[in-house]
Amino acid sequence: MKAVFMNFQELKEQMITLLEPLAEENGYELVDIDISGSMSNPVIAVMLDHPQGVDLEKIVSANEWVDIALDEADFIDSSYILEVSSPGINRPLRKPEDFVRFSGSDVHVKIDAPKGTQANFKGVLKGIDKGIVHIECGEAVEDIDFASITSARLSTKIDFKSEERK
Repeated sequence: MKAVFMNFQELKEQMITLLEPLAEENGYELVDIDISGSMSNPVIAVMLDHPQGVDLEKIVSANEWVDIALDEADFIDSSYILEVSSPGINRPLRKPEDFVRFSGSDVHVKIDAPKGTQANFKGVLKGIDKGIVHIECGEAVEDIDFASITSARLSTKIDFKSEERK
């Protein structure tokens, strides 16, 4: 019997459950999955990382086993567009381990319910302890419940003006 998904979040969770162990078996880390478009023609973006980095050869290889796994799981009745890529410089942070691994990095975190009047936090990630993510925002350290985070990404700053103009 085919599973019926009410929304993209449920579909994403099922895809993560399917693909995360496959990624590990193939030497990759499943960073995140993003689903956009409509349920009748969704775009499924699978972001993978590899200890030696992700190049075109690794993307092509990963695309094969991701495509086969999604086709066999048959989560979607219609056609879909599959995009397999590296997480990029603004890498999503999804698991508690990510908040440990990238401690010291600039981040942008959104939460589901505003803390006071603020729902967005930008600053330096100071880690996670007992389910609480610590972000240094200027002079203050914000303590954010991991469970309330709806989106978290590395926030890489690129200064294009620093190079000498010719």
